Amino acid sequence: MSSLQRVATELAELTAEYNKQASVQHSWELHPVLDEPGVPEGVVFDAAEWGKILTAARKIIKQAERDGISIKGPSGTGNPELNSEFIALNGDGRLNQSAETFRLVRTLDAKMLLSRMGGSGWCKTKGYPYGKVVVSILVAAFRINDDAISVQAASGTLSDIYK
Repeated sequence: MSSLQRVATELAELTAEYNKQASVQHSWELHPVLDEPGVPEGVVFDAAEWGKILTAARKIIKQAERDGISIKGPSGTGNPELNSEFIALNGDGRLNQSAETFRLVRTLDAKMLLSRMGGSGWCKTKGYPYGKVVVSILVAAFRINDDAISVQAASGTLSDIYK
């Protein structure tokens, strides 16, 4: 079994219950590091953690594409965007499989910190196949730093499900 197949198998096992519960809307809350010397305001994931999340996201996207799930950029066309600040993707608009853009950020900017929403995020995938990628990336981020992100499911949080 290749390393990508092992990653896909592990993620499939980890997300099976969550996928059953959250196939339409996915929501999460980011928790920035507070009052830690040397850490800029708004940082949610440090550089090493974000690097691991990007690596996991790339593997997840590659596996999804091998499984026939078309992953596109934020508007449902082009390439997914994965960089040092955010991940943004959607389903394939040409196949009528795109809905809301999934966007996960490494840091919260001042505007986000001051808003009522804070670090809240959500993505309605309407049950389209790219929802599996969204869930898998959220699970990967949670497994990398469960203090930085809370992910909601119908029956509770990922902490409730996996701990």
